Amino acid sequence: MAKQPSTRVALPDLARDQTRPRAPTLTAIRVAELLIVAQRMVDNCTSEQASGFDTKRWLDQWLERAQPALGGARPIDLLATQAGTRAVHQLLSAIESGAYI
Repeated sequence: MAKQPSTRVALPDLARDQTRPRAPTLTAIRVAELLIVAQRMVDNCTSEQASGFDTKRWLDQWLERAQPALGGARPIDLLATQAGTRAVHQLLSAIESGAYI
């Protein structure tokens, strides 16, 4: 009986691979999650101005601006940690409910 060729793919040892940036990937995932939240906010909005609103553009700009409710920090800078991400989500929820801090 002939030996079957291996179909395994050699994966890099990610724990030892220091060339792969981890935080930016995690930040990108968190930004994508925030985009879903922000788009939901727009979708639930009854204002005529919501029609055609560019949610991604707004979020990109909002993430880069210092926010007083976050102690003057930029939301993008807080996405590197779970606590910071939670604070950013809470702020978006407050904006959505109209209880902006």
